[in-house]
Amino acid sequence: MRSFNLHIMSHSKLPHRISEYITEHFRGSFLSEVMEHRDSQGRALYDVELSHEDVIYNLRFNEKGNLVTKTMEEAFPDEDSIVDPTSSD
Repeated sequence: MRSFNLHIMSHSKLPHRISEYITEHFRGSFLSEVMEHRDSQGRALYDVELSHEDVIYNLRFNEKGNLVTKTMEEAFPDEDSIVDPTSSD
């Protein structure tokens, strides 16, 4: 089992290049979580979760501030797409 050095950090402590990317591409968004951790080679990675226009974005940046991955999901899925775990259908 791999162990990661993970901690939640203040968005004001983000590297400048990451802050610039978020400001440029997600102006007016709600930044909900920022985490810093290290990969197996000891390099810093930054995970940022934010919501923008009813979409939740999960962004990962490397230690140089370059975007590595971006995933998206609806913040408020349609009621029809919500599965009831108690339903037998």
